[in-house]
Amino acid sequence: MADLDEEELVERQHAEESSFEEQQRQDWEARQQQDRLLRIQQERNPENRVQKAANAVKKIQKWSERYEKASAIITFLAATSEIWVPILIVLVTVMIAVTVLIAGCNSSGISGYLAAGASRVSGALNSIGLTSFPPDVCKNLTFNGGTSGGAGGGSGFGTGVGYTGGSSDAEIRAYLLALGITINKNDCAPGQTTNCTSLDGMQTSTIDEITGIARDCDVATNPEGPPDNACEIQVTGGTEDSHAEGVCSHANGYKVDLASTAAINSYILNPVYFTRNGTRGDGAPLYKRNSDGATYADERNIPGGGPHWDITGPGCG
Repeated sequence: MADLDEEELVERQHAEESSFEEQQRQDWEARQQQDRLLRIQQERNPENRVQKAANAVKKIQKWSERYEKASAIITFLAATSEIWVPILIVLVTVMIAVTVLIAGCNSSGISGYLAAGASRVSGALNSIGLTSFPPDVCKNLTFNGGTSGGAGGGSGFGTGVGYTGGSSDAEIRAYLLALGITINKNDCAPGQTTNCTSLDGMQTSTIDEITGIARDCDVATNPEGPPDNACEIQVTGGTEDSHAEGVCSHANGYKVDLASTAAINSYILNPVYFTRNGTRGDGAPLYKRNSDGATYADERNIPGGGPHWDITGPGCG
């Protein structure tokens, strides 16, 4: 009997739960129906229709105004195209060219090609009897962070725009040392003529020749790496009084001696960069630098001094 009462109680609970769920469903459907009727009434309301139409008109007006402005701009550009199109083309071309050159001249791999490019082409032209090619395209662009602005410039081998520092030994020495170019001995004391190397009064063109050969030899020797004076450029003779006099002389600052190293020897003897140019009276073979015409005398086997290259800057020979 107790079991029957318990089953009846469970059935009654199930029936009540089913009835509650059914009531919830009916209530939800009723609310949905009311919402539908409300929306229909709102849509049929004349005021709502007018508002919707007004909103649509405003949107059309905005798009019309934008279209008119765009049409006016397009009409103006079309009318003035003969003026601004050529200017735009020139500006874009210049920007691209400058960007490529600056990026190339500051990239170790590309700069190696660009910096030595003129020398390569010049050598090829000279070999068939044509005039030389202009200096390298990187000459007036930043070269791997270098500077040629006065003594104590940054690393690298300068921008090639010309030395603009002072003319004293200390100023020129500091400038070259900052670029990794060494000097074999200290400056000469007053009255000293031997066992010293003086840069005092050296011409700007001669200083630029030193930095130029350091840069170009470095690029040719180590085209993929950063400037690191791979050719070990070292000044061994400058304006000290022991040198011979003359217009294009050491004493007047137009000549400089550079130490002989395997790298610089190989570079100067390469016909791509230098052209054999006769023999000096004392038997020293002469070589002309293809890029700027500077004369390099091979004094590696000339008695009276250590093996070195005697250089006369371009324009003074």
